[in-house]
Amino acid sequence: MLKHLSPHAIQHLTLLFNSILQLGYFPTIWKSAKVIPIHKPKKPPTDTNSYHPISLLSSISKLLEHIVASRLTSFIQQNHLIPDTQFGFRKKHSTVNQLARIVDHITHGYNQHKHTGMALLDLEKAYDTVWTTGLLYKLIALKIPKYLLLFLRSYLVNRTYTVHINDTHSSPISPTAGLPQGAVLSTTLFLCTWPIFHTLLTSN
Repeated sequence: MLKHLSPHAIQHLTLLFNSILQLGYFPTIWKSAKVIPIHKPKKPPTDTNSYHPISLLSSISKLLEHIVASRLTSFIQQNHLIPDTQFGFRKKHSTVNQLARIVDHITHGYNQHKHTGMALLDLEKAYDTVWTTGLLYKLIALKIPKYLLLFLRSYLVNRTYTVHINDTHSSPISPTAGLPQGAVLSTTLFLCTWPIFHTLLTSN
C-alpha cells in the first residue's frame, strides 16, 4: 500500500516524518505492539516456553525507523564508533567473515608455536535485557546528533504491548526494560550497546 501512494500522499507522509524528527516526538500509537504467540513444533502446548512471540508493529512507523536507522548507521560508520571486530548486525559482515578471522588468528599463533584460547558468551534474551536509560547514556557518550537522541528517547520510553490469542487479548503491558521486538531500529540500537563493553574487554 505504501509503495503505491500518490505523490500528494507521499508529500503529506514526508511532512509528518520531518515534523516528528524536528519535534523529537514518536507517536504513542506507534509504540503499541500486537504480540501473537506461535507454537513451536513438537513442544508441549501447556508450557509458555513452547511459544515464539511475534511482535507486530505499524508499517508506517517501520518506514520511519528505516530512515532513522540509515542516518544512525551512517553516523556510526563515519565516526568509526563500532570496532572492526564487530560483525553482527552490520552490512557486508557475516559469521563467515568472523570465522575466517578467528581461523587466521589461530593459524598465526600456531605457526609461532603459541596456544590460542577463546571465551564464548551467549546472551539469553539479549533485546529484553537492554537497560533503556543506560542505552541513552551510551548514545550521549557516542555524541549522537541531538535531534536523533531526542527522537530515540521518545521512541524507547512508554512502550506497550498486548498479547493476542485467537479472539482474546491481554490488557496493555508496559515493559520496564528492553528494545522493542520486531522493530527495525532494535538491531542498530543493540549494536550501540557494545562499544563500551568492547572497551572493557580489551582493557583487561
